[in-house]
Amino acid sequence: MDVLDISQHDHIERELMMIKLKTNDDKEDAIKTVLYDYSATIVKGQRSTFNHRGYGRYRKNDNLLKALSAMSTLVAVARTRASCPC
Repeated sequence: MDVLDISQHDHIERELMMIKLKTNDDKEDAIKTVLYDYSATIVKGQRSTFNHRGYGRYRKNDNLLKALSAMSTLVAVARTRASCPC
């Protein structure tokens, strides 16, 4: 099997990010609004704990993390991490 490095060609890169956060009940609506604004989805929600999935350019995902950390506690973050600043 051959592997082709496409980083020097026109392409689109996206990063997958999984986030687990803990929040207070009074922040849930604000967090859902932020997730909607960043096109992220709730994978699993329990009382005061949410798991989210987000796709996008890594700078956009960085901004999502900053917004969420201002309203909640980030418990875990897993990212595929794009290889270039695109």
